[in-house]
Amino acid sequence: MKASFSGEVATYYARHRRGYPPEALDALVGAFGLSAEDTVVDLGCGTAQLSLPLAARVGTVIGVDPEPDMLVLARQAALDAATVNTVWMLGTDNDLPALGRLLDGRTIGALTAAVAIHFMDRDALVRASYRYAESSVRYDAPLTVDDMVGGVFSALSTDRLPSTQGRATFAAEVRDALGGRDEVTERVRVWLQFGTPD
Repeated sequence: MKASFSGEVATYYARHRRGYPPEALDALVGAFGLSAEDTVVDLGCGTAQLSLPLAARVGTVIGVDPEPDMLVLARQAALDAATVNTVWMLGTDNDLPALGRLLDGRTIGALTAAVAIHFMDRDALVRASYRYAESSVRYDAPLTVDDMVGGVFSALSTDRLPSTQGRATFAAEVRDALGGRDEVTERVRVWLQFGTPD
């Protein structure tokens, strides 16, 4: 994984990246048979969009991300939500062997990669699984212009973020393209890919 989401980009990420619907969490928990006894590693956890709702369903979530600013915001979100079963670690997929040694043989119930999968070798992850399955969850959700624009800015590296005026101009252009509307309904499809060792 490569670190590039810092500063204002991390703030846009925390504010405007959509989380996951309960149905996606149900599918994840069901696929791995997760319970309050399990530890889950959320690799590329960002600002905790998956880590925090997952923490409500398992024993512990270890959020791992290469960007310190993302982890600061994830930790703050956990504190704000009074979530006490999360741990935040600066690292990448390359640090997983060391994390395994640190956990001293404790079984990991699942490793999630969410949107960070594009930073990893997806094919290698699939090959490491003996059983692989895909499913998806569809739902409709409101999407504001601020969230559209913020979502775009959350995907840029800090050095590519437009000036304050450029951001305002872009937001105005999006609003104009929507005929002055400030909100639309987005049809969302979340793809879930599961790989298990047995």
